[in-house]
Amino acid sequence: MINILIPVKAFKNSKNRLSNSLSNNQRITASKNLINRLSQNFIKLDQKVTIVTDDKDLKIKNTEIFFTESTLNDALGEAISAISHQADFVIIMHADLPLVVSTDLTELISLADKNIPFIVPDRHISGTNALGLPVKKIDDLFFGKDSFKKFTDHFSNINQELTVIKNSNIAFDLDTSEDLDLLTLEQRNKLFKDNVN
Repeated sequence: MINILIPVKAFKNSKNRLSNSLSNNQRITASKNLINRLSQNFIKLDQKVTIVTDDKDLKIKNTEIFFTESTLNDALGEAISAISHQADFVIIMHADLPLVVSTDLTELISLADKNIPFIVPDRHISGTNALGLPVKKIDDLFFGKDSFKKFTDHFSNINQELTVIKNSNIAFDLDTSEDLDLLTLEQRNKLFKDNVN
């Protein structure tokens, strides 16, 4: 069974690097819309979604919430341990991906169904926006600065295959004002609409 893990910071602390371009309310609305859209798209594809968060009050429709105050990699490790009895493959995916559509997710699910470990880098080939691994092959996680290189080096060092997926929609993450400027008006408007699914 596949389990989707989506790490989510408390909305009040999210997307601070966009504070020059967006008000606090806009950043909160965008973060909520992005997580809702990603989680619900996975759910429409019959996937089980677990939100890994440091926000005790967070509720996302039809998902399980795993609360932890640990740092990102430790938090994900704790969540994987907690679900290991019911999942044999996990897809870890960040929510700040405004261009992702269902067909992108279907591509990842297809790899997971075949038990193929994969990684999707960001557009700078520096960070990691999605990672899919059999639960038994997860010993260390390296999300953060230069995570793509760290993951690929690690898998190379232990002689394990890790398929690199180049997907421009998944590669585009919303971290900075420059990223925001690359979105079309329609894409930007979707970020700030109420109750986007």
